[in-house]
Amino acid sequence: MKTWSGRFNIYLLALAAALSTGCKTHPPADGKKEEAKDDKKMNVLWFHLEENPDSSGRNGPVPIYRANPEWVTVSRSPFLSEEEIEKIKVLDAPGGIEIEVQFSERTGKRLLEMITTANLGRRIAVLGQFDHERRWLAAPKITRRLAEGLFRFTPDATREETEKLVQAINQQIRKAKENKSTLDSEWR
Repeated sequence: MKTWSGRFNIYLLALAAALSTGCKTHPPADGKKEEAKDDKKMNVLWFHLEENPDSSGRNGPVPIYRANPEWVTVSRSPFLSEEEIEKIKVLDAPGGIEIEVQFSERTGKRLLEMITTANLGRRIAVLGQFDHERRWLAAPKITRRLAEGLFRFTPDATREETEKLVQAINQQIRKAKENKSTLDSEWR
């Protein structure tokens, strides 16, 4: 005689097998296979606030800097992301390069100001994704209130990686603005 738990395990196994087979997607009709592949590469730039370690599961230690990792406990949820970026660029700086991020007037600037005002002395850890590789780029200390929505940091990345990331984020910003203007014009 089979018990309910035995049947449940069989059903669970069947469900797992069905889900693991996946589904086949078809290439775009216009033949832009390479462009479709590039669209799937998500480039991200997330900003996480340093926190005191606790057992809540809402934060955890992350390694900042590859050559000599420094462990910083950060919130698992970013407080800002590439969605709030208005523009981003690479700057030459003494001894290397910097990334300058200008956050949007509406939300990004306000959030950055609130976070930096309330958390002087803590760090902002920056997580970046280059194609399919994610890594922590920097964790500068908050030394003052950033009311103008401008954030600069020195990334733990090569110039080539940095320029590629910045170019991809700027492209995402342009696409988002184009989509917004298309939706706005369709709404009218």
